Amino acid sequence: MTRDADARLLSQLLDGLLSADEEAALRRRMETDAELAESYRRLLALRAELRRAIAPPAVSQAEWDDLALSAISSHGQRLGWLLLTPAAAALVSGGLAMVFTDPEVPLWIRLALAGLVAGATFLLISAIADRLRSRRIERYDKVQR
Repeated sequence: MTRDADARLLSQLLDGLLSADEEAALRRRMETDAELAESYRRLLALRAELRRAIAPPAVSQAEWDDLALSAISSHGQRLGWLLLTPAAAALVSGGLAMVFTDPEVPLWIRLALAGLVAGATFLLISAIADRLRSRRIERYDKVQR
């Protein structure tokens, strides 16, 4: 066989494209042909080197968990607030409009709901203000010296 044919067979062997009989015959030839066996070893080493060069670096499970948690905590909170705020506002305003326009709802329920809404609104505003204030103060706490 020519060296080109041998190179083609070795490539097919590495790719798993040879039949069992063809593979057995090629491996028998490699036992007697040192140059063919050396070509196969070089191709195996080249394939391993290419896989190492192409493969991403190994990342531990803890690193993946940290990455996922940081992505979720930073973007998830913003997205959660972005979705929750208008939906809650629409639900509360719609529900309150129905309660306050319904003449059958007693006055004490209307007053209690107005107090709950006012208290929740003040708590939400104070939480947002505290968050903004702490972000302004703690701007550099992740900076390493």
